[in-house]
Amino acid sequence: MIYLFRFGSNGGMTVFDHLQTENPWLSLKDKPYVYSKDRADIDSFNSKLAPESPYRIELDVVPEPFIGSPNAPIWLLNLNPGFAQSNLLQKSHVVKMQKKSASLKASDFWFLDPQFSEADGYPWWTKRLREMMTEHGPRAIQDNFFCVELFPYHSTSFKQGKRLLESQGFTIKLVKAACHARKNFIIMRREKYWLKLVPELGKAHRTELKNPRCAYITPNNLKNPTFVADVLSSL
Repeated sequence: MIYLFRFGSNGGMTVFDHLQTENPWLSLKDKPYVYSKDRADIDSFNSKLAPESPYRIELDVVPEPFIGSPNAPIWLLNLNPGFAQSNLLQKSHVVKMQKKSASLKASDFWFLDPQFSEADGYPWWTKRLREMMTEHGPRAIQDNFFCVELFPYHSTSFKQGKRLLESQGFTIKLVKAACHARKNFIIMRREKYWLKLVPELGKAHRTELKNPRCAYITPNNLKNPTFVADVLSSL
């Protein structure tokens, strides 16, 4: 079943909010940071890896399934958050915001906010979106971008398990609903995989990156170079 909805100004859903009640990240507590129904699959996956494996899923870092507010018209479809040892040292206000964002209650793309400059995601995202912020203004990008990570947990390198995690089922539902809500999509990585999981993306207004390994959101790296400008000018 596909749920149609709109999002309230606080980042939560105000119509068909039964979908928000399904959000697995509302139940996220403290370490280990893991949704209970994902735990068995993650433990099984990690048990087959050496401790130093780059594919090992880290549960001492808050998952990042979503960044920003789903009210935003432009949705970035990414693959997974990476991992560095510094992720384990995030300050309490960053951890609080990570949890808020996972709960779909963030008001904007907070990784672009200088007050979170100590967060590991701040330098990564400001570099990838710098050209767009220069062209359209930081506030426009912060308010109008939202990111969905297909795999929510941190690891140095990505490797999907034999089956999708329970929490990924919610992510897929969310993107399906966003297609029906006519959001605009930039598929950053694994275009074919995203299209397989969410066939509705095939008819959605979208573009992809010319070089997914680069992951910079710039006119030169977008297959449709005017995509962002066109969306923002239509608001």
